[in-house]
Amino acid sequence: MTEAVQHKHIIVAIDGQAGVGKGTLAKRLSQKFHFKYLDTGTLYRGVTLRVVESGADPKNAKECINAAKNGFDFDFKHVGDGQFAAFLGERNVEADIRTREVSQVVPYISNCQGVRDVLFDFQVNFAKEWKGKTGVVLDGRDIGTRICPDADIKFFLDAAPEVRAQRRLQELRARGSDISFDDILADVKKRDAQDADNTKPANDAILVDTSTMDADTVFDFACTKLEKF
Repeated sequence: MTEAVQHKHIIVAIDGQAGVGKGTLAKRLSQKFHFKYLDTGTLYRGVTLRVVESGADPKNAKECINAAKNGFDFDFKHVGDGQFAAFLGERNVEADIRTREVSQVVPYISNCQGVRDVLFDFQVNFAKEWKGKTGVVLDGRDIGTRICPDADIKFFLDAAPEVRAQRRLQELRARGSDISFDDILADVKKRDAQDADNTKPANDAILVDTSTMDADTVFDFACTKLEKF
């Protein structure tokens, strides 16, 4: 007989810049503790996909807000083997939201205040709903400060830009890209500057510098904190 899962009915917030290991940690915590997981960045990509596929104008705020509100049946699900995927209704759109076309348009969507307001409500309600069911972990840039300021535990991950650029370089080289380290580093620093206002640790966040830590070490550290609940 399979042992019943003893859920921890808590909200876990994981924040930090790109390339610090937020998603890796969130996925592993979700699996170990059977938390529902939301990669909040996929929300904006989901809205962007609707805009692109409908032929709406990504520079038209009203059309973008409609894409985020009307019939936006979004979910983020575990699909096996440690993998997660974004869904619109019953459609797995994980590959579709990662296309170059979506990546080029998503900045317009994420910078639309009306869309941000709608997705703010989505995230708040998502966290409240799943805390009561299984517990929930969310990762992003302002989870602990804005989306879930009352989260039961907050982690803020950081790493030196050079370390994050090197990690990204390894990922891209594995895919056959010949991009240079200097180009990636410049992009990392540019993105940090753009995200600066939305990427600050909450006063009660646990700060984790992953510059010299591998994924297993970060995961073990987080587990020791969570097992106290």
